[in-house]
Amino acid sequence: MALCLLWLLPACSNDPARRVEKAMKRTAALESCGMLLDVELAVAGAEAALTLSAELAVNRRDGSMNAAATVTKNGKSQSAAVYQVGEWFYVTANSTSFKSRVPDFTEKYDYLTAVEALLREYPQTVWENVEMEGETALFSPDGTTLSTLFLPLAESLWQARPGQDAASDGTAFTLSGGTLQMTVDGDYVTACALTLELKGEDVVLIGTVTLQIPVPGSDVTVMPPLGYQYYPEYDLS
Repeated sequence: MALCLLWLLPACSNDPARRVEKAMKRTAALESCGMLLDVELAVAGAEAALTLSAELAVNRRDGSMNAAATVTKNGKSQSAAVYQVGEWFYVTANSTSFKSRVPDFTEKYDYLTAVEALLREYPQTVWENVEMEGETALFSPDGTTLSTLFLPLAESLWQARPGQDAASDGTAFTLSGGTLQMTVDGDYVTACALTLELKGEDVVLIGTVTLQIPVPGSDVTVMPPLGYQYYPEYDLS
């Protein structure tokens, strides 16, 4: 879930791309940061939507993270709080708290490099076609790339919607539009926004993903919840 875009852009000749590249590398080097994540998957012409909003604090120095997230489906919301340090996770959801150990987690996953792995899949032409409008970098991702990266996720969310038997729904989607933008403020990337429009046989889905780093470069302290040491242990394996 997060923003570290290290070494993603190839060497290129236009100034906007070099400016974005420099900001991405500075953002990649952050030892800690606070992030805001918003995801929405909506059906065109309908009021109902699936949304996820999360606030995260990440500190690479001690391998800690905490997050507060809210998921809303059909007007009903559920919230959860997660504190992670090393291989231990402390979770509170639905008035229940527990802890669980995930061995070798920090050696296998780094929040600040998760986005890097995804964006490495983009072809070089995406990064060459960068234009700046004020502080916003506008990319031109091709439909094939967006389809490969995001269609499986969108289809999974659609099939997992409340009241739906995924096995009985053979809806297949095609990409009809998409945009990718990044906001560069000074030396850092402070926001990324992805919008997709997906067409099925009888439905059009609009998906948006926004990730913000409001104050890059400021030191972030990850605070554990009160009494987390006494959470009962739960085996997630």
